[in-house]
Amino acid sequence: SDGGNEISGYVIERREKTSLRWIRVNKKPVYDLRIKSSGLREGCEYEYRVYAENAAGLSLPSDPSPLIKAEDPVFLPSPPSRPKIMDHTRSHITIAWTKPLFDGGGPIIGYTVEYKLTSETDWSTAIQSLRGTEYTVMSLTSGAEYVFRVRSVNKI
Repeated sequence: SDGGNEISGYVIERREKTSLRWIRVNKKPVYDLRIKSSGLREGCEYEYRVYAENAAGLSLPSDPSPLIKAEDPVFLPSPPSRPKIMDHTRSHITIAWTKPLFDGGGPIIGYTVEYKLTSETDWSTAIQSLRGTEYTVMSLTSGAEYVFRVRSVNKI
């Protein structure tokens, strides 16, 4: 409830998981529903709470948010670069590639190799969490046409 007066802004506070002290995040009340919280220590966990402000003063604080770990955001990596066929027979193919140009902000922890018949829609996984940049897919059907793809995997 706004107590009969229009809300003029919000005050946000945070505290580290191991602390009892709440620290104000914004100097002036904010009106936006998002705010940047700077000065965080990487790896520490923080919780936040919000007060509404109007002509009568500050409300009681909200319940604290769930704990949030301060870390750089991680995105999906780009696909591996320069895939090429290294070797093939009637029943197997060896594919190689180079690391992706963009790791998504987190280290590449492996690759997933998938394949399917050109006439099919569903992909089969040949291997997951492969650390290297080369893999041999075995037991292929002689004379069949296949499509292969390799995915980069980071901690997302």
